[in-house]
Amino acid sequence: MQIRYEDLEDLVLKNQPEADLKLIRRAWLFAARAHQDQWRASGDPYLTHPLEVAYTLAKWGSDYITVIAGLLHDVIEDAGVEKRELEELFGKDVAFIVDALTKLSRVKIPESEGKGFSSSERQVASILKLFLSSMEEPRILKVKLADRLHNMKTLQYLPPHKRKRIAEETLTIYVPIAHMMGMGKVKGDLEDLSFRYLYPEEYSRLEKLVSSRMAEFQGKLRKMQAMLEGVLRREGIPFRIQSRVKRLYSIFRKMRRKGVDLTSIDDLLALRVITDTVDRCYQILGIVHKNWTPIQARLRDWIASPKPNGYRSLHTTIIVDGDKFEIQIRTEEMHREAELGSASHLTYKEDRSYIKEALDFVRELQSDLRAGELMKNIGRSLEVREVIYVQTPKGHTIELPAGSTPLDFAYAIHTEIGNHAVGAKVDGMRYSLKKPLRSGQVVEIITDPKATPSMDWLNFVKTQRARQKIKTWFRKNEKSKLIPQGRRMWEEFLQRNRKTLGEVTEDDLEKRLKHLNIKDPDYFFYLLGKEAITLSSRLLRRLFPEKFKEERRKKKKPGKKPSVIVDGLQDIEVEFAKCCRPIRGDDIFAYVTKRGIKIHSRACPLYLQGLLDSSRIRSARWVEGEDEKQSISLEVRVIDRPGILKDILDLISRYGINVTGIEGKAVGDGTGIIYLSLDIKDRSQWNQVNRDMNTQDEILSIRIV
Repeated sequence: MQIRYEDLEDLVLKNQPEADLKLIRRAWLFAARAHQDQWRASGDPYLTHPLEVAYTLAKWGSDYITVIAGLLHDVIEDAGVEKRELEELFGKDVAFIVDALTKLSRVKIPESEGKGFSSSERQVASILKLFLSSMEEPRILKVKLADRLHNMKTLQYLPPHKRKRIAEETLTIYVPIAHMMGMGKVKGDLEDLSFRYLYPEEYSRLEKLVSSRMAEFQGKLRKMQAMLEGVLRREGIPFRIQSRVKRLYSIFRKMRRKGVDLTSIDDLLALRVITDTVDRCYQILGIVHKNWTPIQARLRDWIASPKPNGYRSLHTTIIVDGDKFEIQIRTEEMHREAELGSASHLTYKEDRSYIKEALDFVRELQSDLRAGELMKNIGRSLEVREVIYVQTPKGHTIELPAGSTPLDFAYAIHTEIGNHAVGAKVDGMRYSLKKPLRSGQVVEIITDPKATPSMDWLNFVKTQRARQKIKTWFRKNEKSKLIPQGRRMWEEFLQRNRKTLGEVTEDDLEKRLKHLNIKDPDYFFYLLGKEAITLSSRLLRRLFPEKFKEERRKKKKPGKKPSVIVDGLQDIEVEFAKCCRPIRGDDIFAYVTKRGIKIHSRACPLYLQGLLDSSRIRSARWVEGEDEKQSISLEVRVIDRPGILKDILDLISRYGINVTGIEGKAVGDGTGIIYLSLDIKDRSQWNQVNRDMNTQDEILSIRIV
């Protein structure tokens, strides 16, 4: 339906009878003159866009100053109007908002050949300006979201590559902003619109699937609503009920994350009961549970413990004739805030806590990281993902990404609590700092003032806030010297191997470190600085196997071999037998084969079982007085958990043993295999480290290969 200016006036008067209609009309006429020769990609006059933006702001209950800013939000950018002129005609507030929006729109997120957007200084500036300007004037965000919402609704008129870029930008930046502001309806609209252009095939399939069953879903909702209305009327409670089928993008995200079909989603069908008081909300909850069977694990009280973005409501899920229905119960005020968040208030709140934490985090990132890293971390921190809600012992609710640990919780409470954490209690029981949390748990962190962070934490914390706090601590303390030292070693090593490797970015390194079961580049640099990992050609082959394809076709060069004397002769080419893997210090002999001489241990199973031809056996002994170390390769089977590699490397490093190669893989049954290449001195040294490793409960087996 085409919006008329008269519709805007009527809506503003309905929400704010004291609004200055003369000033609004002046803004409308001013915008009409400024945009009179301009057209949208749809072929409509450009003026339809600011009118839609202003009408959306009025629907959100915004004050008339914000509505005027919506009408004028593009006049500086697209019509060359001066800020001073807006200030004279419409006041300082309107001029400030429009000018801030203009500056934001001029910082375009660059296209990357139709593949979305890429990290850059300009991209970082765009996001930082959006947050920091909102600190001064939150109404900027309201206008920006209304502007983006209308642009997304008309996205089909743009070329395909622009549609995808704008949709990705919306899902990455604007959806999280709407979420933080508690604007649930706006968030949902932007998600579904982005979904349509980012995943067109999945969107089409899911839309057809849901549409084909919509009559069935609506029939079930009508039946359930009639039953619920009946029991509430008998109790004489004032109420109204809304029903809904879960939004497409929310369905898509949950199906993909949990690997389930449509019928396995608990909150697919929902009824919302809206009443007049908080006491009525709890009364209705009791009535619902009295009449239908609730799923206890799905009960959520967001009234007693509101979500961090201000959301309040009671949620319960009931089973009726085999179907699951989510029942949401709230007051009218809670409903307005759940739909529109801070935008539901005519005047913005002085307490802008909904965005303060995000702003603090952005400032930390801005001071600590380079532009590319900053963008990556902001993107991760703002991404709206599946979340859990846990509580402090005092009843405060903390929102965390699904999979977060007590350590993430600790850093969400306060940096010092995270830095000094030594353990946790969950629901009164001891709980590992590394174990993922679940919604509804009560978490208490145990601290020790003498405790400090471990680099191993970077391998299992989930939130960017926790990750950044840990890195910051290491940068500010003595151990942090190892990270820049390791980084310098790596950069020098890359420079020496540039001819083979070409350009290697840190993003590229981060992906390749998975071959070593290392998730964070800083941890890799830390291990280098600590000399727990040695920079070698073997390490390069592990990280960059495609660069050594030709070399792999050639005969592999043997590792370091100690010298032996065979029948009194020294410089004879020999191989060490794979059946017994002799190590310097073993009692050895030589065995003559058609392919050369092999060195066996006297403990070799083939020798002990008499399977070797005695006529081919020759005497052999180690050359004495040599310091040359011997390369051995190990296969270590372990319990697969974050940090196991670091613990093994720390153990080996205590013996002064050089690690020349690392590779790891998960088996899939909760165990993993780590392949290590070591330079050892002799059998005595190996026996010591082997004995120590075998005392570790999480090391299941060790084998020389």
